[in-house]
Amino acid sequence: MTGIFITIAVLASAGVLIAVYLFLLPRLYPEKIRTNEVSYVRTGDLWLLRVCRYRKEAAPGEPVLLVHGMGANQNNFTSPPGGCLVDYLCEKGYDCWTLDLRGTRSSIAPFKHSRDEVRMEDFFMEDLPAVIQHIQKTTSVSKVHWIGHSMGGMLLYAFVQKHGGASLASGTALGAPIDFTDAAGNVPTGLVAFGGKHPRLAGTIIRGAIPLLKALRIGQSVFPVNMRNIPKTMSAAHFVNMIEDPLPELMRQVRTWITNKEYTLLDGSMDVSQGLSDFSAPLLAFYAAVDPFINAPRAMEFFATIKRKDKRAVVCSKEQGFAEDYNHCDLAFGREAAVEIFEPVHKWLKAHPCPAPGARRKNPAAPPEEKPAAKVESPAQTAGTVVVLTEQSEKAAPAKTKTKAPAKPKAKPKSTVKKTPVKSAPESKAATTAKKTAAPVKKNAPAAKKSGTLPARTGTVEQNAASDALEINPEALARAASIRAARNQTLSEIDSLLDKGSKKNGK
Repeated sequence: MTGIFITIAVLASAGVLIAVYLFLLPRLYPEKIRTNEVSYVRTGDLWLLRVCRYRKEAAPGEPVLLVHGMGANQNNFTSPPGGCLVDYLCEKGYDCWTLDLRGTRSSIAPFKHSRDEVRMEDFFMEDLPAVIQHIQKTTSVSKVHWIGHSMGGMLLYAFVQKHGGASLASGTALGAPIDFTDAAGNVPTGLVAFGGKHPRLAGTIIRGAIPLLKALRIGQSVFPVNMRNIPKTMSAAHFVNMIEDPLPELMRQVRTWITNKEYTLLDGSMDVSQGLSDFSAPLLAFYAAVDPFINAPRAMEFFATIKRKDKRAVVCSKEQGFAEDYNHCDLAFGREAAVEIFEPVHKWLKAHPCPAPGARRKNPAAPPEEKPAAKVESPAQTAGTVVVLTEQSEKAAPAKTKTKAPAKPKAKPKSTVKKTPVKSAPESKAATTAKKTAAPVKKNAPAAKKSGTLPARTGTVEQNAASDALEINPEALARAASIRAARNQTLSEIDSLLDKGSKKNGK
């Protein structure tokens, strides 16, 4: 009996120690953001996404958007310091933008929504269009470079297939699966189901196990990473901070894709893997020699079906002259990645330059620039710019009517007390209100133009169209008319009450 009690006590103590360790894990390995240019971008459906900007000089070069993978965040591209892709490109003069997609710890969900409902479609239909528009407005550059790791590359395929490639100067995919055929034989669906049902517990267990696995150098048997290919400056804290909790709804999608060996979106209406042959942007793809999610030979065969000639694919293996056989994760931060991956990426970006800032604005009638841009940037502009502009135009009318409304009751009592005729007051009031009904329409138009000048700085077709549409917005005019009608009715009731009071006083 004594032995049983000792065993129970030891297990209980171990459980308490593990619980305390997992609780203190965020404090033991705090996140460190290495830039003071941090902003939150609001999407069309009101999510707030953290976007960080890294640049070496006040006047940086071309913008580069880096999109992280599934179960990760933007720290995937910023670790380790001095040996990551962001630092490398900043040294080359590029303007690097990293983001945390919705569902990550830094994202903020709108009222009555949560990370539990996030799907893959939300990323390329809402998050990425909003962030790209934010970069375009901030930099005045009409195109950006897209670099995506794992799911970040899969989102690149989906984004271009849905919105076109006119807003992208180039695309780079690091270990991006073309579908889930290869994952079906390497990823147990039971683990995916557990992550979907218990996301917080699953994420905590993974982050808590990282320091031990790294110390024992057995991570490759558990995680898709080649431990021999990890730089010495890569610490456990870097791995802990780049891992996120699984997203329940997204995990359900992944289970379906693994079961069906496909990659379909928008309720099955868009087969991304089949549409990849028509990819319309310059594409550079890196595939790891050992990757549980994408088989390199099969990926190369699929890559050959892309019709566009401006493309290149590389298999990162010893057979191809690389220092190590890369695995899925270390494509973003391998020991020799600066030479073997980052340098080719830099050459690819340099070979596909972005248009000069303001180039589209200077030549707005250029057909090659204007027409494709309308297809790509419309999701973000209808979600962000148009909503903001309509709010400004709607607020303009009440603000101006309120300033003139108080002057009317002050003038009327004097006229009603001195002059006995009752009909003359409503007639003059009708005339004045008739004039004022036209006034807000004239004053709203300049207000819409002023609010429209901000989006127009990017020089896109949709923004100009949005500002023009707002000048004749029928909903805004109808709302203004109803407000004026209610105001006039209230004033007429006040006049009648004043008239009755003056008659009683006269008697």
